[in-house]
Amino acid sequence: PLLRAYLKRWKAEVGVFFDGVSSDSPEEDVRRIAPDHPVFRIQPSA
Repeated sequence: PLLRAYLKRWKAEVGVFFDGVSSDSPEEDVRRIAPDHPVFRIQPSA
């Protein structure tokens, strides 16, 4: 979900780095590229 949200928000700036996969691509395409694009959610500490 995070990678898809990132692609939706920043597609124009970073789309070239994602092998033609966009936020509208099928789930299997997003999963295929996911290992090459680590994503981290930053949350405030408690």
